[in-house]
Amino acid sequence: MRFLNTAAAFLMAFSFTSAAVQASDKVGVFALYSAEKGVSQSAFDNSGCSLTRQGTIVARQGNLDLPDANRFVLLNCNGPQLSGGGAKGLLANLEAPLILEGGLELLEDPAQGEEVKNRQYLLKVAYYNNKNIDARNVDLKAIGNVVEPLEDRYHNELFIDVHRASGVRTPDEVVAIYYDTPENGSRFRENNQEILEMVGAFNMKHLVSFTYLVAKPD
Repeated sequence: MRFLNTAAAFLMAFSFTSAAVQASDKVGVFALYSAEKGVSQSAFDNSGCSLTRQGTIVARQGNLDLPDANRFVLLNCNGPQLSGGGAKGLLANLEAPLILEGGLELLEDPAQGEEVKNRQYLLKVAYYNNKNIDARNVDLKAIGNVVEPLEDRYHNELFIDVHRASGVRTPDEVVAIYYDTPENGSRFRENNQEILEMVGAFNMKHLVSFTYLVAKPD
């Protein structure tokens, strides 16, 4: 797994607060684990969870030290999968060193099929300082307004308002975003240096610690 040393290599700002999104009855679960291959939906049939996304972690960047693992999984569940600090069902069998769960907000209908395999995912785990949430939302909206009309831009797929964690102190959020292809991501970053600078300023102002995991979906 590569650790990215270029400060602006993959930086993007993604932040959602309880004031910014509608509460969801669904529970989102994000887990990291190590294995040679992924899991199937049938493995979750008795857990009340559906398999939303999974794949391989290929690089990471940030100042938050997450457990080392080579795979991720994102689940949409009817109820909590962490109980008393431990994991239920298949998650326990995976011996996942990191499991995060909380309110799930799907920001678009998750696609399936071959188009997904061409994407490049960025999975952000973050702790916010919460000094000024209103200012954070204003800054985030300003970045979003600039990004929205651009070519090769990233897309927000889902957000988890984390309430429970195993393996780390409970963070504020998990956000999954993607570029349509890795080439789209490279062009976007090469052609939009001013946005990377805006994002860097956002992160310095509002975050305590964070990590971006760069992932290839199955």
